[in-house]
Amino acid sequence: MFLTILFLGLTLAGNFLISHAVYNANSNDTRTKLVLQRLLAGYDKRLRPNFGGPPCKVNISMHIVSMVPIKEIDMEATFVMFFRQHWLDPRLAYGPSLGMPKMKLLGNIVDQVWIPDTYFVNDLTGKAICGDFMFELSQEGVITHSCRLKLSLYCPMNLRKFPMDEQVCEMIFESYSYSTEEIILSWLTGDKDSIGVSSELQIPQYTLERVEIFMKSTRYSTGYFSTLLAKFHLQRQIGYYVLQEFVPTVLIVALSWVGFWIDERSVPARVSLGITTVLAITTLMFGIQSTLPRVGYVKAIDLFILGSFLFVFAALVEFAVICSFANAYSSNRERGPKDKQVASHDNPPVIFQEMNDVGKNFQERGTFRRIFDPKQVERNNRDENSNHSPSFVSTLTKSTKPWFSIKRRAGNARISNNPTFFPKRKPCKIDRHCRKLFPLAYVLYLLIYFAVYYFMQV
Repeated sequence: MFLTILFLGLTLAGNFLISHAVYNANSNDTRTKLVLQRLLAGYDKRLRPNFGGPPCKVNISMHIVSMVPIKEIDMEATFVMFFRQHWLDPRLAYGPSLGMPKMKLLGNIVDQVWIPDTYFVNDLTGKAICGDFMFELSQEGVITHSCRLKLSLYCPMNLRKFPMDEQVCEMIFESYSYSTEEIILSWLTGDKDSIGVSSELQIPQYTLERVEIFMKSTRYSTGYFSTLLAKFHLQRQIGYYVLQEFVPTVLIVALSWVGFWIDERSVPARVSLGITTVLAITTLMFGIQSTLPRVGYVKAIDLFILGSFLFVFAALVEFAVICSFANAYSSNRERGPKDKQVASHDNPPVIFQEMNDVGKNFQERGTFRRIFDPKQVERNNRDENSNHSPSFVSTLTKSTKPWFSIKRRAGNARISNNPTFFPKRKPCKIDRHCRKLFPLAYVLYLLIYFAVYYFMQV
């Protein structure tokens, strides 16, 4: 009996507590709805806070989520951020009656209250739409409006030191319709802490060095307007261009020097090597230019590619100079004494004259076998009449010995003139000097180039 009474008492107490909590919750919801209805009953969103009185101060803060992509050819930077605006609207102060210092409101609340008409001056799209938002209202009437924005901002770039440059992208925003007499824009804390940057922010090819903020007043024909300015200093990472541009270009220039170790008589090999290196470095030049805007000044990468192109072209011209000197030397030899001229058909040299005499004797005595076969020679000695003495064969045989030596010397001469046999000979004097001059000049050029553009402020 006692246990039954205890169980019924606990049950009644639990039901009372639950019903009381539900009543309090319903009471808070009801009171909040009543307060909001009372605040918005006579509220006119067409009028700014303190209408007709002192200007409304709007504090700005933001948190940068990403800055991708950054397009050099369009001079454009894309920002994704949380844009926050803070201002005081005394008409929405509900006081401590609700026991809630702050409350967050969603739905169509932004369509029922006044919102600053802040816009971004250098936005290229003009479609900064606030899709996701947060609306927070304090009991003093302080409103915090935060929304997620994706902006494509115009970022003018100075590419004179590209790719060893530092760029500054600006973010400029102000009120579109309210002058400084009605609205004053300012940073929330007055320092760089007004702009937060995500710890996971990664920008391809760039490093965010620092952020600077400024406040100024801009004059238009309709009056003075409060303007806020944020500058993002970006340092370009040169590693990508070292692997894609600098190293391949240096290797192509070094490849053009291989021709200095090739025999100057190998004309097809040296000409093919020179033309190939020229075309390769030209392809690199047009490839890098296709990713950059057409500016009216010379960029650092232009000087590097152009200087390397001149070295490759000079290596090809060097071979043309060698060929020109060789042709001039040959012409001087042809204009020399008659005994040094090449024998013509009507005036053959002595060595070929001897060969012709031997050939005539062959025709007079018969075939090669009849003359040089030993058995046939003995037979001929017995059968020949007295008009042909035996001494003729021995004389003719002796006369053929120079012919064989002549043939061997002629074959050796043909082999020595064939460039595929690589005979031992001294290289051209111009090539010997260029083997040292070209590398030293190019290394000096690279040292001056990187000293001027990388270590010095140009």
